[in-house]
Amino acid sequence: MPALFDDEIAGLLRAHRPRSLLAVVAGAAVPGLAAYRAAGGDIQVTSLPPGRAMETLNDLGRFDAALLAGALEVLGKAAGNRLIASLRDVHAAHLYVAAPAGVGEDRWTDEEMRALGLTLVARDDRRRLCLHQFDIAAYKQTPDWLNADHWANPQLWDKYRW
Repeated sequence: MPALFDDEIAGLLRAHRPRSLLAVVAGAAVPGLAAYRAAGGDIQVTSLPPGRAMETLNDLGRFDAALLAGALEVLGKAAGNRLIASLRDVHAAHLYVAAPAGVGEDRWTDEEMRALGLTLVARDDRRRLCLHQFDIAAYKQTPDWLNADHWANPQLWDKYRW
């Protein structure tokens, strides 16, 4: 994983202040972790190689945050979908995914990430990489009409016979 997303990932970690992080990374270094710790962040990190992530997740429990970096390049689309969905739904409160962007068998489009509930944080068109996140608190914005003031359309009571 290139150092490009180090600042972005460290910024996401600073914003959410997780106490525990599950890092599913291809390689030894966890992107953004050194910058986060240098800024005073204290975090317990559990690292997994991408190939063993699905079989060991249930034994690990739940984490405050999870990071996938370099993992989707190793896994296929079906296994990547299962891993993202499992981390998003069961194993992590916040999910950060660095993925190869574009069109191709090993590439992930913005639409595929959006279908998994992820939002775009950063893009590097030169390296064809994107950083996405999932935060349940920001997943769906509440529409203006969905509140107690508008539930029965009181402005229409004198206009129409129901």
